Formats: sequence, structure tokens, C-alpha cells
Amino acid sequence: MDPAPRASAQADLIWKLEASSGGDARQVTETILRRLFAAMDPLIGAIGFSALVKRAVHLTKGIQGCFTGLEVQITSELQLERIGRAVEEQGPDNGETCARHLLAMLLTLSCTFIGDALTWRALRRAWPDSNIDTPAAPQKEEP
Repeated sequence: MDPAPRASAQADLIWKLEASSGGDARQVTETILRRLFAAMDPLIGAIGFSALVKRAVHLTKGIQGCFTGLEVQITSELQLERIGRAVEEQGPDNGETCARHLLAMLLTLSCTFIGDALTWRALRRAWPDSNIDTPAAPQKEEP
């Protein structure tokens, strides 16, 4: 099953949850990444999360001119300020669009590398009061 559609839907849900608290695209993006990092750190560590973010930024660059000048290094630091500033530089409308694409890409990559179950478990840990769903069990193909 392709994780991209489910990741995109979950990214939209997470964005709405955080945006409802107020704040601009930069603040929402930084909050989401901070919470994701805290939930995923026990699974993949700071370097693993940084690598996912770096790859997600790279893949997001081809979408609507997002983050063309942003370079993320693989380090144990989260680089929230750098990513937040890049979201802010996109402008109010495109910043949110780019941040949502980045989040969806990050979740898609996470599903690819550590699997759906662990990714959704991390999301439920980060947003325990949300409607983050559990992926359906794989269906056996009929001959």
C-alpha cells in the first residue's frame, strides 16, 4: 500500500490541530517538528530524524518552488529555526503550503523507512488526544 495518501491526510489533520492553537506557518511548523522529533527520537534517534527531515526538504523542493535555498545538514540538532525561517520566507500562503508538503513527505518517508505501524504509533504519542488513525492490516490478495 502506498503510504503517501494516508501520510498526506494525517499531515493535514496534524496541521489543523496545531494551527487551531493560533500562530503563523512558521510557528506551527516548528511546533509540529518539535513534537514529531520528541515522539520519533526513541525510534530513530536525532540523526535518523535529521536524515528524514533533510530528505523530505530535498523532495519538497520540486513542489511549487518550496525551500529552494534551504539546506539542512544531518546533525543531532533539530534546525527548527532554519526550517521555520524558510517557511516564513515563502510568504503566508505558500509558506503553509510548503510546510504541509514537507510534513506529508516526512510522514511518507517515515512510513517507508520504519513502517506504518511505528509511524502512526509515534504520531499518536505526539498527539494523544487526536484522531490519528491506525493503518489497516494488510489485506491478503485473492487469486
